[in-house]
Amino acid sequence: MKTVNKVLDLMEAFLSSEGELGVSELAKLTGFNNSTANRIAMTLAKRGYLKQSGKRGKYALGMKFFSYISPLKRRIKFRHLALPFMVKLCQEADDSVDLVSSEGKYCVSIEVVPTTNMLRAVPAEGTSYELYNSSGGKAILAGYTDSQMEEYRKTVIFKPHTSNTITNMTELTKHLKIVRQEGVAFDCEEMTLNVHSVAAAIKGADGHFLGAIAVVGPKSRLTRTRMEELAPVIKEYALNISREMGYRGMS
Repeated sequence: MKTVNKVLDLMEAFLSSEGELGVSELAKLTGFNNSTANRIAMTLAKRGYLKQSGKRGKYALGMKFFSYISPLKRRIKFRHLALPFMVKLCQEADDSVDLVSSEGKYCVSIEVVPTTNMLRAVPAEGTSYELYNSSGGKAILAGYTDSQMEEYRKTVIFKPHTSNTITNMTELTKHLKIVRQEGVAFDCEEMTLNVHSVAAAIKGADGHFLGAIAVVGPKSRLTRTRMEELAPVIKEYALNISREMGYRGMS
């Protein structure tokens, strides 16, 4: 962890500089000795995160950072286009609405519209969830290809957050078959006791699943019956957001 922090400290030194930085300047800004600053800078340069002008020249941010611009823009666009729909869904469902983005083995809450109800469940933005125990995560998993699912199978580690949590691949596979048929995923206290949620996946222009939109609430109000009533509504909102993202499929 110390090494990771040192790498990040050195990279962040460039945020306060408009030009190139030499090893001695990096050492001064980070508090490292020259040898440590030089070693980290050389490694980052080899990976393309920094560029060096000449063999012993100064360093600047490298072209590798441009590869992050496209997914960052996509996420910003995703949040921007989804928010008006989330506000309307929150009013219609009378419970909080969570927008999650697919991030490898996890999904991450990137936007939340809380209900005004005193008794409510409000996910914290930036929180990551395992795919297998959240409605948004299961909605995303249902869109995995065979190869993606096989890779997921190799890496997933099931943890029983509650007595309702799915804890093995056989159970998850059966569950996802139902999600694909119904087009929505339910979470009945699988991640958090007394909290229910129902979600539908959002697709991009290429048909790939970008994330999901979920209604989240206390189980006393967001009952199984209520979630089933909201299922077609959530599917419609998810499809409308998908259309805004360029998707042209029928469902």
